[in-house]
Amino acid sequence: MIKQKTSSPSAHCFLFLSATLFLFVGCMSIPDQSKIQKFEDQKQKHQQLVSKLDNKDQDKQVKKPEKKKSQITMEVGEEEPVWANELPPECGETHYCGLAFKGSEESDDCLEKDVCRDSNETFSRNHLRKNIETKIRAQLTLYQYSQKDNEGESNYKQFEQEIRERGAAISLKNVLFRHFYVTPNKKLITLAMMEMPEEKKPEETPKKETTIDLPSLILVMAVDQDSEELNGEDLLEIVQLRLPELLSKDSFEMADNESIKLFGKAKISDLLSSFEELLKKKPDSVVFVASLKGDISANPGRLYPGITRMFLSFSAYKGKGKVIWKKTYVAKRLIVKKPEALSPSDRALNFRKTLGKGFNEIEKKGILKKFKLIF
Repeated sequence: MIKQKTSSPSAHCFLFLSATLFLFVGCMSIPDQSKIQKFEDQKQKHQQLVSKLDNKDQDKQVKKPEKKKSQITMEVGEEEPVWANELPPECGETHYCGLAFKGSEESDDCLEKDVCRDSNETFSRNHLRKNIETKIRAQLTLYQYSQKDNEGESNYKQFEQEIRERGAAISLKNVLFRHFYVTPNKKLITLAMMEMPEEKKPEETPKKETTIDLPSLILVMAVDQDSEELNGEDLLEIVQLRLPELLSKDSFEMADNESIKLFGKAKISDLLSSFEELLKKKPDSVVFVASLKGDISANPGRLYPGITRMFLSFSAYKGKGKVIWKKTYVAKRLIVKKPEALSPSDRALNFRKTLGKGFNEIEKKGILKKFKLIF
């Protein structure tokens, strides 16, 4: 009798695992090659974008904006800079400025360039603030030299009120400091500069332009002082250039094409009699007189011991000497030398520069534009 063989439990287990593995492998999905390629492309684009951003950051770090000369905080040299004795041209025109000096060969105050830096910045700021206050205070008395009109009434009160309205305190902000250390003298020189704020003017409603018949002008220049210090011929060159230019901008025409007539100190009746023939030909013409005075005097302060003033008085006459308009403007220019130290040529040059500065300020402030309003 033959016995039937039975399979062992281990064999059954092996068969079951083999079947299960076959089914699992059969059910597994084959990876989509297009999705894998799309993922790789996105990964490559991301790496390129990150690389570009890194390059931009590096360029920003390497290419730094160059500072202007006026923003340089420290310079070193063996001789004092020019601006230590003569301020840059923007001082007084577009910027308020202040100076500070500290150190010497005899003292040990500034043995190194950075030792006195903080104190110099404080002193220069204080000097800058003082210059602002001086400018405002000077404007309050700017017109005290104005001439009186025929009725003996002074225009000073009107001008004083006008100045006080815009004499508000100015705060110090965005102050730039320029340092210069003179190595042999162990002295630090500091220049503080702050841009002048623009005056806020009220918005005016536009007016309809109307055609105005303006009279032609006969221009006259007079040196209204006994002193021979003012060279009329020298100053006439500036007046001849600037006065017709400013009046022409307001559509005024000159009565003749000849140069401006120059007179010394004279009565208005004498001036008008010189144009008697021309007034007969053009009776509607107006004689426009620019009268000049000037002086150089001492100014309180160590940095600017001198000051030059030019008094520009404008007046217009019609008919037999009737005054129809009058205005006086005082131009001022600080100088770094004492008045007694100036040579005659220095004084003449100061008068020319101050007169030119005065016409620039008159144009900027529109002083002569008010003349047109009387017609």
